Amino acid sequence: MKPSARTFPLLIAALLPLSACGIPETGVVEAGEPATGVLDPGVTSVPSESVPEAVPLVKVPLYFVEDGSLVAVDRTVPGPTDLGSSVLMLFKGPDDRERGRGLTTELPPAAEAPTIRTDGTGVTVQLPRSAGLLSDTAVDQLA
Repeated sequence: MKPSARTFPLLIAALLPLSACGIPETGVVEAGEPATGVLDPGVTSVPSESVPEAVPLVKVPLYFVEDGSLVAVDRTVPGPTDLGSSVLMLFKGPDDRERGRGLTTELPPAAEAPTIRTDGTGVTVQLPRSAGLLSDTAVDQLA
């Protein structure tokens, strides 16, 4: 026998067990409606020029100071915000529009972000040592 003539029967013998790998035959599997919207060969769809969804605006209640008294301000910001973001907004103080209305803050500028913890019933704001002591009005801004 030639080498190629001997190789063929061995190859068939080696591959035959692999053809019966133990996967049982199944009948038709119902998988819902047939696909729709299939394009003819050679046809491509035009990219959509739709405008992406706009980020929703939310109102965040903040307290600033006007003539020594607390004043509630609703600041509109993009997207949902969390408690930490709201506290940081207080430490950054009034924005230009709010300052134009005469609003100020008694909170010190936030050189470092305060540590904020909540247990579900209360909130703890731990300031960096550089913040110093807060006035009663500054504490009320956070309350």
